[in-house]
Amino acid sequence: MRLDDIQQLRCSSHVQARPYSEVRDESSFELIGLVNASSDAGMTEQGSLDYAVAELKKQAAKLGANGVLLVSSGESTTGMVGGVAVIAKTVQGKAIFIKPQ
Repeated sequence: MRLDDIQQLRCSSHVQARPYSEVRDESSFELIGLVNASSDAGMTEQGSLDYAVAELKKQAAKLGANGVLLVSSGESTTGMVGGVAVIAKTVQGKAIFIKPQ
């Protein structure tokens, strides 16, 4: 899964917020809040990104959102292990409530 394909993710049954990379009609949703997450727990960079996106969805759902509009992603150095930098994937988003059509 790449961040570019994030709008195609399916949420697990306990998480109600669905991620979106864009929403075409801004009048179709209400902004609830901002959410941030990071992870260095994955075995690969993609695994860390997957964990961070899952945490972002959980945070948005806790705010009552049914969607997350992804704003940005990046990396941060969280420390050193044996002289090697530990890199965390970071994601930021807007917790949104998408209005029924």
